[in-house]
Amino acid sequence: MKLYLLKLYFLIFLGFSSLAFSAVYIPTPLEDQIKESYGVIRGKYQSKVYKKNSRGEVITEISIALDKSSGLKPGDIINKNNFKVTIPGGVWQGIVHKYSGSPEFSPNEDVVLLINRGSNGFHLLNFGLGKYTISKEAGTTYLNSAIFPKNSQISGIRYQDFQSMVEDKFGEPLSDFKGEKFVYNSKKLNLNNGNSKSSRAPASINQERPENESNTAMFWLMIVLSVLGTSSYKLFNRKG
Repeated sequence: MKLYLLKLYFLIFLGFSSLAFSAVYIPTPLEDQIKESYGVIRGKYQSKVYKKNSRGEVITEISIALDKSSGLKPGDIINKNNFKVTIPGGVWQGIVHKYSGSPEFSPNEDVVLLINRGSNGFHLLNFGLGKYTISKEAGTTYLNSAIFPKNSQISGIRYQDFQSMVEDKFGEPLSDFKGEKFVYNSKKLNLNNGNSKSSRAPASINQERPENESNTAMFWLMIVLSVLGTSSYKLFNRKG
């Protein structure tokens, strides 16, 4: 009887030692995914750790060294060399919590991630569908998806076309990280040098100068009137 119970407990342990969860993916075009995302980042995968979130769920926290970003606010980036994104599943106390289609990462892999922001920080949008790898062919850079590698609306998309999608959503494409902020030099602004839009900024700057000059002139006018008033008062007292 004891041997039977031991075998039963062993089988139960084996059943729980590797919990598998099935993830169902809908072939959503990349452009629509970008519209649903909080932001987009590009960088190199560094490492991962397993944790439990505030709801007690096992998660994997990956670290990305950021190269480019779009849609993120300045306060979203604490350390550009250790930007953290979480995905569900992982290993906790010897038990594997695995999801089918879970994204795989290799050291220093150049990746593009579509992310959202939640109560536990940033997480990958649409799980594995939110991860894209970079490839080059005949001098052209492409984005590729491991989930739908044959779908032309999701994988094999030219990086230039992808940047246009990102710019349509966030107002700027993925921009280089320089110093403590992302810097984007818009080509559209350079093309609009002859437009009225591009001339508005210099006009507003020029309008500040007369205002400052008028304030200075008013200041000196008040000083002069004050001096004249004091002199007139003394002269009147002398005559009296």
